[in-house]
Amino acid sequence: MEKLIDNVNSNNKPVKDPIWKNKKIMAVIGVVPLIIACAGGYLYSQEQKKQQILDSIQIAFIEDPVIEYGDTDFDYGTLIKQKTDEVILPDPIDSMQTGEFEVVYKVEKEGYTKEFPLKIEVKDTKAPVITFKNDTVSLEVGSEFKAADNIKSVVDPIDGDIAFAEAAGENNYYVIEGSVDTAAAGEYTITIKAVDKNGNEAEKAFKVEVKEKVVDPVNNTGGGNSYYQQPSYSAGGDAGSSGSSGGGSSNNSTVCEVGVPNEPVVNGIWSTADAALQSMLDNDETGTVVAVFDKCGNVIGYTKFIQGINF
Repeated sequence: MEKLIDNVNSNNKPVKDPIWKNKKIMAVIGVVPLIIACAGGYLYSQEQKKQQILDSIQIAFIEDPVIEYGDTDFDYGTLIKQKTDEVILPDPIDSMQTGEFEVVYKVEKEGYTKEFPLKIEVKDTKAPVITFKNDTVSLEVGSEFKAADNIKSVVDPIDGDIAFAEAAGENNYYVIEGSVDTAAAGEYTITIKAVDKNGNEAEKAFKVEVKEKVVDPVNNTGGGNSYYQQPSYSAGGDAGSSGSSGGGSSNNSTVCEVGVPNEPVVNGIWSTADAALQSMLDNDETGTVVAVFDKCGNVIGYTKFIQGINF
């Protein structure tokens, strides 16, 4: 009876045993670590699973990846050497700027994402392109010559036309080097040097041949050699002509002067060229050999024309 009375309060209501209450608290306290341990084990297993999945994702890239300057259609997939899964390619970089850039490749697998950063260099390897109208320009002594007239274009494959400059600058220009003396026969060289905006250089040359003026030969009206016009002549009142069969003098007759060069003249002489005479040239000579006629049509000698100089 005493125990029952002890468990009844002043309102005659039974009071719970404090010992029982403590037992429940202890039971709860004992379960919490178990729950925590189970949750921790689950999280650990999930983390292990995640790590295994991420470790299974691999990408191998080519060494020293480079994108050509101005290549706006570059395929970033070509930089991948090996892969284990489908890859999400990076956003394109600005290929109109040279230098080093970083891009990020991604792989998604079973709800997880793994990133692969990659450094890429944008490099300009293409030199300017120089195009001439002719590889060799030929002109006569005294002719006008401008080197720019033989330049068809100087362009960069990406940035387009490169402008002419009087003197070398920092970049994006071309200059003309060399000169031609049009008063003197000979061979000259003109060189074009170009530099694009990224410092790539190109050089190309063409030749200029300045030649002596060529005098057209007089057509033959009296027979014989096509370079020599047979003259009519008279001497002491006696008429004769190598271009006619009768006597008397011609209205166009001239006095026959043996040994006197006929006129008009080419480079000081009346002459004719004959292929058979070219054997008179020495082995190291390049030019033309001509026969010289007097006013009577006789061959009185030969002359060599070597690069515009007669001997």
